[in-house]
Amino acid sequence: MPSQLVFCGLAFVAINAWADVDKESFEKTVHDDVTYQKQLLHPRSNSANVGGLQVVANGCVARRKIGTLNPVLEPQSWAGSKFLILNASFKNISTTSRYPSPGSVMIHKGGKTYRFDKFEMISGDGFGVAVEPINPLVTYSTKLIYRIPADLTGKIVWHPDERTDDVTVSCGSI
Repeated sequence: MPSQLVFCGLAFVAINAWADVDKESFEKTVHDDVTYQKQLLHPRSNSANVGGLQVVANGCVARRKIGTLNPVLEPQSWAGSKFLILNASFKNISTTSRYPSPGSVMIHKGGKTYRFDKFEMISGDGFGVAVEPINPLVTYSTKLIYRIPADLTGKIVWHPDERTDDVTVSCGSI
């Protein structure tokens, strides 16, 4: 019986020590996340190199309709939403073929950051990401479409590749 009490006492001490370490780790992570988010929301330019591609955000605009000139390709409008159209280019600066990624856009408003990682699939020329890889030294230009709330405005930051955590590109404001 006394050995069981000693074991329980040691287990209690170990669990409390582990909880304190975990608390310190959590607090450090929260602080680091705040710093990290600030860095993500303030990119240095409208271009970056990521995954063997040079990505450029040539501009962003928000509209109720995309303007594909083909009603069959035009996504259905929803009440309370609009489309964020990101004019992007991907240049393969690698020595082998690379696949571009649409990534996600972040809009910061009122102390909150909203991430939109679902893009609209439009099969018309000049929209979406290439289904085939881009050969070396070739540039692919496109428009990436994200559905966002109609009343949302603010600074837009593009996170062009979800495989990296620290690369963001400025796209202006809406």
